[in-house]
Amino acid sequence: MADGAVGFERKFSGQFVGRVFAEVEGALAQSLLRAGIDVKAPREEISVEQFAQGLSLYSRSRFPELSVSEGMRRVGFETVRRSKGKYDGKTLDEALSISASALSRVGPFLEPQVHAHGERHYVAHFDDVAYLHTFFLGLLEGVTSSTQPNVKVKWSPEGLSGARYDVTFS
Repeated sequence: MADGAVGFERKFSGQFVGRVFAEVEGALAQSLLRAGIDVKAPREEISVEQFAQGLSLYSRSRFPELSVSEGMRRVGFETVRRSKGKYDGKTLDEALSISASALSRVGPFLEPQVHAHGERHYVAHFDDVAYLHTFFLGLLEGVTSSTQPNVKVKWSPEGLSGARYDVTFS
């Protein structure tokens, strides 16, 4: 669905979609296919709305005992943790920089920015997370969990559909 006010459709890269749904198979893969997401051969791009619908199905299936938003957070965390040590040995600053750069390629509409706000505090701004704020919270928790102990990530809404993620450590 095109956004008339901005003049573009928000889409995620198919490669990213493939990574998020990499472990899906069987009946869930068929449900996702009916929702327009082919987990075995993702399209070049997928709309945010389709991705959110698929992520909701996956979250409910993967974590039936949790709320959908908490399930989305856990899927985000697991997606990063499956990246086989990509962030291991990196400083928090390096890991946040790498993740912001990667996310700008995944969905350019996100426009992620990370800034240091003191010695133990970083702030990440995402322009448009739609209603996937807990999924991105999980992604950032996954990124930061490899860097050092005692890292906390909190999110708060920013504007109409943006989010602010405060990353602190002790």
